[in-house]
Amino acid sequence: MHLNQQNYFPPTPYGIQVGFPPPDPYNAPDLTCHGLETMTRHLKRRVWTEQMQYDFIEKKILRVPKKAGVYFLFCDSELIYIGGSDGTRTSNIQSRLLAHLNGNDICILAADQFSYKVNPRGKDLEKALLKQYKQDYRQLPLCNDVI
Repeated sequence: MHLNQQNYFPPTPYGIQVGFPPPDPYNAPDLTCHGLETMTRHLKRRVWTEQMQYDFIEKKILRVPKKAGVYFLFCDSELIYIGGSDGTRTSNIQSRLLAHLNGNDICILAADQFSYKVNPRGKDLEKALLKQYKQDYRQLPLCNDVI
């Protein structure tokens, strides 16, 4: 699409240009980290945890323990999501990461790395970490909606 300098407006969330026709619905959205940066106006939040980071792919996720804890999703080393699990069969770190990987949340699908920390009180730790993040940056990670 050729941009006319007179009609250019900054991109709104999800990269939609104000004043131009909507994007072609048959083209897949840009799920790269660069596309995620384009569709947001959030300041970059570089690595916020000290945990080892792994590629956000099924092969790596299957090595994660089926235990309670917290997990972190990153896009280009930027923390975009903090999640927690209580350790049940359907809500453990591994199952939650697989659910995100196979889900349809466009924000979370932009993740390229993850890390985790086993903790028996995963859901409580998740809430505490989200509160701390909000206190530090005055907003939640990009893909978290509520504490």
